[in-house]
Amino acid sequence: MPSSWIGKFVEIPAPLDIIPLFIRGGHILPTQNPDRTTTMSRLNPLGLIIALDHQGEASGSLFWDDGDSIDSIEKEQFFYVDYKFSHHMLKTTVVNNGFQGVTNLAYGTIQILGLSARPQVVSVNGNTIADSRIQYDNSGKLSVLISAPLSQELTMNFELEGSLRNASQSHTPPSMFSAPPKNVSNIEIAG
Repeated sequence: MPSSWIGKFVEIPAPLDIIPLFIRGGHILPTQNPDRTTTMSRLNPLGLIIALDHQGEASGSLFWDDGDSIDSIEKEQFFYVDYKFSHHMLKTTVVNNGFQGVTNLAYGTIQILGLSARPQVVSVNGNTIADSRIQYDNSGKLSVLISAPLSQELTMNFELEGSLRNASQSHTPPSMFSAPPKNVSNIEIAG
């Protein structure tokens, strides 16, 4: 986010076929691609979007149960994992592994927003990820394709040569705002 947005109303292009997504720095969002039915969708790999804050940190969590039972918490039949990104490392901690439905689920794409440079080495639980599975663009977005069981705790290390992006630099390519928008959403960015 450009520093010029803080405390001001800004116009964001919002054409009818695109929904702008704003993620506050410091948060981790689990994602999953849709499918033709909810049952099929729940079998797709999960991803993470990690939006770093000014200190280069983020956290989040995932709660997963069968989607139907009303007493899964009381019976502890749910899966719950905490995510923490700090010091160029993602750590997942499984808090409760009481739902067998996660045994066939896996992580897929891990995205990190706000890195200053492409990592020299990315590893998962000590195993180096092949360079062909890592993409980085100059806006600070890193995408890493992994395959790891959701129920397994992960430690992902990102060895960088540079430091975290300067908070005053934009994470959005300038071309996104170059054309006058047809449909616009007004938002206020709090400082």
